[in-house]
Amino acid sequence: MASNAFGEALRSARQRAGLSLQQLGDIVGRTRSGISAIEKGRIGVERSPELVSQLEIALQLPFGTLARFLPEDHPARRIADMALQVVGYVVTDRSEPPTIALRELMRVSDRLLGCLGLQVIGNGLAAYNICDGDYLVYRRLLANEKPEVGMKLLLRPSRSHRMHLVECCLDADGHLDYVPMLQGEVVDKHAEVAGVVVAVLRFYCPSPAEGDRSGAALSPAAPRGS
Repeated sequence: MASNAFGEALRSARQRAGLSLQQLGDIVGRTRSGISAIEKGRIGVERSPELVSQLEIALQLPFGTLARFLPEDHPARRIADMALQVVGYVVTDRSEPPTIALRELMRVSDRLLGCLGLQVIGNGLAAYNICDGDYLVYRRLLANEKPEVGMKLLLRPSRSHRMHLVECCLDADGHLDYVPMLQGEVVDKHAEVAGVVVAVLRFYCPSPAEGDRSGAALSPAAPRGS
């Protein structure tokens, strides 16, 4: 009899999250019976490997938590091995580029393991080179991790669903303070820290001369303004 490690892990994670089969199915666009069949091992996820990452997001699990219960050659695990080839430098001032040739393979999944994304609406953060349509990528603080100067944090007020983006700075007394990055915003200093921003992703649209290309360039970069 084939192992049902993935289905058992899914059921355990769903129960810990306090979701019913119907609730989880509604989140990922599947029926109650479909989720049940996956948990019981009656059907697999080979034909829709992206469902694995959707389930991980819905259950607020770190990236790859469920995928590791699948066989090594499973399509969902290959998705987790996406990598970006780094081929050199781009100099934006009068500095001399390093003489050592840069050639490396950066695994995106490793750098953004367990991260979540929020799409930016509006250009209120343009001063930080964060523009409308970009994605803020953030991760939750680790168990013993505390906010530090220079960190960009996302705060979740208790009475609002709107996230606040702040920068950690020192006040006049040398105490850590949260400074809003959006001008004129009032920040609840006692709000829950939802996470720390680790990257900004931007998809560049091709110019008419370049024609239509699928898979536009993906640009991860730390927010400016620190």
